[in-house]
This record gives sequence, structure tokens and C-alpha cells, in this order.
Amino acid sequence: MGVCPRCKKSHFSTFIINRYKEKMPVQKCKICGYLWIFDEDLVRLTKAEAKKMFIDHLMKLGKSGSNTS
Repeated sequence: MGVCPRCKKSHFSTFIINRYKEKMPVQKCKICGYLWIFDEDLVRLTKAEAKKMFIDHLMKLGKSGSNTS
């Protein structure tokens, strides 16, 4: 189980936020109120954002009709 990066206590709650249709757990320390995301969840979100940016770029290229890379 994880601990708060600020106060090093393991008393925290978890809530879920949605971003790009990805559910992301966020932890909030019940002692000091610090918010954080575990590294493995952050890596997963980064991959989803990269995919969305790539798809958005392809869609914009298709709408503009240009063949630039």
C-alpha cells in the first residue's frame, strides 16, 4: 500500500476522475490534504493522451486535405 509523498502517512482516500475516457484514480491524504497520482496510473494516462493527440492530428490532416508530415 502507498503512502503520502508529503507526510509519509498511509491514511488516504481514493477518488476517480475521467480524462479522454480513461478512469484515473487520484489519492488524497486525510492527514495533510495532499493530492497525488501513483506513477503506474500516470504512465497509463500519458499513453492515452499520446494516442488522442495522434488521432486528432490525423483527423485535422484529413479535413485540411494537405499531405504534409
